[in-house]
Amino acid sequence: ISCGYTGALNVEQKDAIIRAIVLHATFRVTPMLGDLHKGLQLYGLLDILKEHPSLCKSLFVPGEDCTMQTIYSELQGLQKRAKIINYFQDFLQEIECGGGAEDAAEVEKSYLTVPRVMQWITGQGHKPLLLSEQKAFQIVFKFDHDCKVRMPQHTICFPIVSACTNTVTFPVAHMTTYEDFKCIIVQAIKSGGAFSRV
Repeated sequence: ISCGYTGALNVEQKDAIIRAIVLHATFRVTPMLGDLHKGLQLYGLLDILKEHPSLCKSLFVPGEDCTMQTIYSELQGLQKRAKIINYFQDFLQEIECGGGAEDAAEVEKSYLTVPRVMQWITGQGHKPLLLSEQKAFQIVFKFDHDCKVRMPQHTICFPIVSACTNTVTFPVAHMTTYEDFKCIIVQAIKSGGAFSRV
């Protein structure tokens, strides 16, 4: 419905529903792609992209260099972990598109960006530039299901980041809703500037 489809929801209408979703997604990004096109043209980069598409592909298309390794705890179910990964993806998409991630935790508009999150996790605000570094680059997600066992009286935990190993450990017990996740992670990014774990 939010994609503009108003017909019956049944198997016979599957193609019409998919078409409505594709059109909605396409029209949402068309203005952004137009702006990107103009910006690339401004500096002559569009001609370079046209002349050398294979060399420039890795700048825009995720490939082998974009890896993420997830380490699951044996104690808890897959659904909680999948939910947290979805929350993290939604959070990144929200701040990339200029959504309300900043408003939820009352952070200045310019403070929270995808490069800032990357800086928080890895210690650098961008993907590695050298091909040798790109091949070895990965961000590891871990999940802590036992914080309430270790500290029964506490009320909140923050994600633990090890920038040297590109590892984030999420406290599953405290991130049950997207709003909880967003509030905790924004506060962690805003307040967690020190390298305290190796």
